[in-house]
Amino acid sequence: MNTTEYRKAYLANLNLQISNNNNNLAANKGSPASQQYIQNSGKQILGVSTFRGQTNNIQAKGNKK
Repeated sequence: MNTTEYRKAYLANLNLQISNNNNNLAANKGSPASQQYIQNSGKQILGVSTFRGQTNNIQAKGNKK
């Protein structure tokens, strides 16, 4: 377990995981995974807003404008 081959393989795997995490973080900043799931599946997720920041035209129920 303390061999140089093991350490090299471990560090290569760790660097790959870090790279994947950074790529996923960059992708989720622009379009969060929950929003992608809602868009692709057509299903809702409890507790996740579907407005995506477009809430300026929402009127209260019964408000005629």
